[in-house]
Amino acid sequence: MNSPDDDFRGEPASAPLALCLFAAFAFLFALLGRGTLYAPEESDIFNASVSLAKDNHLVRTHREILPILASVPEALAGIIVQARMKSEGPPVVPQAALLNQAAGAGGTNWPMFLTMLILGPVACAGVMVLVFLAAQRSGASTASALLLTLAVGWCTPMVFYARTIFPQIFEALFLMLGFYRAEQYRRHQDLSSVANLAFACALGILSRSFFAVTAGWFLLYVALVTQGDNRDRLRALLALLVPIGAALGVVALVNWLRWGNPLDLGYRDAHFDGSIADGALGLLFSPGKGLFCFAPILLAVLWKLPAILARGWQEVVLLTGITASYVLAFSAWHDWQGGVSWGPRFLLPILAPWISLLSRATNEDGDFGAFGIVLGLLAALGFALQIPGWTQAPLLMDLLQCDAWSTTKNHVAVMANHLLQHGPTDLWIWTGKTTSPLHQDFLVALGIGFGASWLAAVALFDSGRAQLLWCAPLAIFAGLVAVGFIF
Repeated sequence: MNSPDDDFRGEPASAPLALCLFAAFAFLFALLGRGTLYAPEESDIFNASVSLAKDNHLVRTHREILPILASVPEALAGIIVQARMKSEGPPVVPQAALLNQAAGAGGTNWPMFLTMLILGPVACAGVMVLVFLAAQRSGASTASALLLTLAVGWCTPMVFYARTIFPQIFEALFLMLGFYRAEQYRRHQDLSSVANLAFACALGILSRSFFAVTAGWFLLYVALVTQGDNRDRLRALLALLVPIGAALGVVALVNWLRWGNPLDLGYRDAHFDGSIADGALGLLFSPGKGLFCFAPILLAVLWKLPAILARGWQEVVLLTGITASYVLAFSAWHDWQGGVSWGPRFLLPILAPWISLLSRATNEDGDFGAFGIVLGLLAALGFALQIPGWTQAPLLMDLLQCDAWSTTKNHVAVMANHLLQHGPTDLWIWTGKTTSPLHQDFLVALGIGFGASWLAAVALFDSGRAQLLWCAPLAIFAGLVAVGFIF
């Protein structure tokens, strides 16, 4: 058993390796591109961003400040490409279902969909690199850290949301960044770590207002782990509070300008009036929406919890509080299933931090030993469960009629059955029958980018086992190419 003082045994990966991993993951997720949107939550962001880029004003009510602003440069890029192609632009419409109908079975030729849907892959790649860095810092070998990283990105619903601009993918990035910096602060007790944590909290609040609750848990964590006298604790808390307060002020100002009330978050006919017990059970255990069903690798966290606690109980308490807040709040939400989505959408942000803690279950050599077999099996199961989600187009009516607790009509069963009957229908840039030269150039550019970053990472890995594991993304890429030829 490792001693409590042994909780940080390693150092993060080199900057070149981290950069190569980030690029490879971003390119590969972009190659899963949908070519259109999935749900109304995305269309709100899309419409607001396009309106800002084109006319410098908003056409719809909006809530997610940062995702909208982050999408504007991508919308501008799409407008520029569209002008050069002299193609007709997409109308600004309120519902993603209309976008899907307009796109048709063969996909869409609108460049803005291509450029704006780069954001999801970039955000997810950031989450994965942070998991890799956190695992290596905890003493995991390169191969063990890579196993956890691949598990987060491809064996949980993260792979589905990496193809979207749902606000939860931004929330997941900033929660993982905050967790990484919070753990670093406990180790170094430096104000720069607190400043980085504050930066993550502020961006998280601008992405989703509910992140303010998460920021409160980070404040309690900093107060708990700060060493020294009360003056040191006050200095750290102030460094965290000022950016958080500024972000809350921005949210309040936007609410006031848009709806006349700083506390009005823009939700209409949406309330926290559901049964907490029913919602919590569904979010955690239902076959169609349950967290443990969609991310079975979390069972390994429960199994190794004593070893994880022995190397730092503070982070476990922090994540438990954050997780409890998410579960309690969204189990009471009127639609705890998250509408037209895949898996427990509202709980997506907590996946990466919990899985990263498995790096504390490694031995002195940074390996998982025999436990690695269990991890591999759970990861393989999780990967198989995600395939119906990221290969199938949104069957709007079917998904709305799913029963999360049914064994035959839950979301996984419905999408899996459709996959068996029709094959992949949502790998648009590969299966679209009306692919334009733009799409072909897009594929070639992403493929070259992935290949170059993949080869660069191979050269930087320090072990043969890591290089062998790194073949998994290459196999996924080869599978996508095969889909393009077969379908």
